[in-house]
Amino acid sequence: MLIIRQKTKSIAILLVMLLAWLTAAPIAHAEGMGVLRDTEIEEDIRILATPIWQAAGLDPKAVKIILVNDGTVNAFVAAGQNLFLNSGLILRAETVGQLIGVIAHETGHMSGGHLLRRGSAESAATFTSFLGILLGGVAAIATKNSSAIVAGATAGPSLGQRKFLSFSRGIEASADNAGLGFLEKSQESAEGFLQFMEILQSMESTGGNTADPYLLTHPLSNERISLVRNFVANSRYSKNPYSPAQIQAFARMKGKLSGFLYPPAVTLRNYPEDRKDIESRYARAVALLRIPDLDRGILAVDSLLKDYPKDPYFWELKGQMLFLNGRVADALPAYINAVSFKPDAALIKIDMARVMLETGDEQYLEGAIEQLQQASIIEPTMPGLWYNLGIAYGRKGDIGRAESSLAVAAKLERRYADAAYHAEKALKLLPKGSDPARQRAQDIIDHVEQSKQDDPDANS
Repeated sequence: MLIIRQKTKSIAILLVMLLAWLTAAPIAHAEGMGVLRDTEIEEDIRILATPIWQAAGLDPKAVKIILVNDGTVNAFVAAGQNLFLNSGLILRAETVGQLIGVIAHETGHMSGGHLLRRGSAESAATFTSFLGILLGGVAAIATKNSSAIVAGATAGPSLGQRKFLSFSRGIEASADNAGLGFLEKSQESAEGFLQFMEILQSMESTGGNTADPYLLTHPLSNERISLVRNFVANSRYSKNPYSPAQIQAFARMKGKLSGFLYPPAVTLRNYPEDRKDIESRYARAVALLRIPDLDRGILAVDSLLKDYPKDPYFWELKGQMLFLNGRVADALPAYINAVSFKPDAALIKIDMARVMLETGDEQYLEGAIEQLQQASIIEPTMPGLWYNLGIAYGRKGDIGRAESSLAVAAKLERRYADAAYHAEKALKLLPKGSDPARQRAQDIIDHVEQSKQDDPDANS
């Protein structure tokens, strides 16, 4: 439990729940604001967005993508270069161009510094506090359960989202103008953005202003739509097609999200066997994993691997199917293939390390430690990583490093008393010197002591 202390008292408590994808609520019933982590989807969004960000003069590596587990249509930016995209927006978009158009609009907010121009300094500080807690919740995602999509940082139904993100129509028009300019500079069509705005206009006319959060946080006007329509009519790039790679990335994104977030029966109904496109095949394979129906699921994923033998995410999916059905030893080769084809995928490395540990075979201990250490460079704020690293070191008999790792996990989960306890044990066991594990333990003790001075209730 995280206690949020702020002057406004508008947000009192944030419950951070450590959930695997298997327990994620279906989109239709999703409440609150959960964060989804998935290497493939995050990478695909980044690939689609990079030309826009470069056109805006932003460093693509500096933009953080947060995929929100919420079935409503919404997207927003917060506290600088943090792009939030609801899963519902991706699933509602009909083409890759529509998603790119929304990203271009949100990039307009980023480049224009609209968040900083809105509201009082206190409101901005309050929202920054909220964002820090939310992103801290992302850091609190545990990988004690294997997952391709991991849900975490679940909070109350709105967390004041609408209050903090209500932009004026003037600012929205400014973001439109900037986004259209970025599309033009990157030589991409704005037709998808116009289509998406027309979809929103239809939603507004049928459901009123409260039909969807996007309509509240991004108010429409006839002038805005006319501006975009006129731009499309005059742009030399309006008929530019999207590349097959962009189209496939979007299709895979939708298929994967549908498979993981909708009830399996709904997914199988929406994607019948006679549909052979990549989106449908991916969605069906994930749905069969979740039922679970191992025999049919393996046939589905093997069919995908026959066509895409070097695809890391299909190998990852096969590993999950086998692992979650108790075939741990059989799952490991699939994960090894996934990591070999995507060596920078920290989330897959973490899952592979867990599978190695679950085999109970001591020959895999060093491999698990190596994978977790490599993953910690990319994802240093995931408690589950450090928890599993502590287990691996403990089994190896390296109790000092085990305690240091468990201290990091407890600190990231804001269990400061436990963090100090493990850190103190680590310092007693680890030799003096510049050992990173010892330094982490000392840093944690210093942090806990400082937090006690800053906030006497920090451990409550």
